[in-house]
Amino acid sequence: MDNKNSQLFKINKYPFKNDISLIEASAGTGKTFSLVHLVIRLILEKQIPIKKILVVSFTRATASEIKSLILKRIIICLKYLNNYEHQKQQKGIDEPLYELIKENVNNNEKKINWINLLNEALIDIENADITTIHGFCSRTLKREAINFGSVIEAEIETENSQAIRETINDYWINNILEIESKHLEGIIKSGINIESIENNLKKIDNQSFLNIEINNILNNDIKSHKINYILNEYIKDEWFKFCRLWTEEATNLEDDLCNLAYFLKEKGITDTKPYSIKPRLNRLELMDKWINNYNINKNIKYPSYTDIINQKKLLK
Repeated sequence: MDNKNSQLFKINKYPFKNDISLIEASAGTGKTFSLVHLVIRLILEKQIPIKKILVVSFTRATASEIKSLILKRIIICLKYLNNYEHQKQQKGIDEPLYELIKENVNNNEKKINWINLLNEALIDIENADITTIHGFCSRTLKREAINFGSVIEAEIETENSQAIRETINDYWINNILEIESKHLEGIIKSGINIESIENNLKKIDNQSFLNIEINNILNNDIKSHKINYILNEYIKDEWFKFCRLWTEEATNLEDDLCNLAYFLKEKGITDTKPYSIKPRLNRLELMDKWINNYNINKNIKYPSYTDIINQKKLLK
């Protein structure tokens, strides 16, 4: 590389030219982050569909990570743009992404255009060439098999991490992202994300001796519906069951929690949280007030998943 033509890399100013460019970087300087951000810029600034962008890495693990990070960045950007008129400040996104939006989205038409481009990328990411060198060559040969007059046999992969990640990404896009935002925010806040699902699946996959039993908590009538409908029905049914039990057993439950704290203290345990002999807050009153808010509301009869997990005061 000619040092005379070299220049400091600026992630949002890096020019997209119709020639070969080289970015040199040492270990730990953010190469993966920069690559992912450049892909987002190509989608938004150059309006290049993600399925026409080739991203090649050396290992399957890195390719899978890049794909996951691109997916995450698309979702973060979409979420921010959907609320852009109300915030217009760096909140929930990193500085390069914030600066990219701030410098380019100057009217509602541009915002809608970028949202449409990101939604298309979200749909097409599974068809994108984000793979290893070997994977790209293999896929290209299979695509061109007819032209070559040959039959390319499918290769059996012994490593299942990539298959797991692709399955989870597909499920996340087609199911989880379809859930209403009032529930989705709580799901993500509770730690359920692509990584946590992948880690749990890998644990299950690596323990062949496990005997998994799935409790049938859903009525057969609603199993065929989309997950958003199922979640709404499940929360609604469980909420009314809870309210009925609360009316019958609330006082006994509070007494049992206080007695449990007393029992732990007697055993020499000093930190009994979330149980307390003398709670600082009147949990019965707080819970009654929370329930009554939905009883008197004509439009909303039960809480969202986000509302439920936000009731942290009840544990103090």
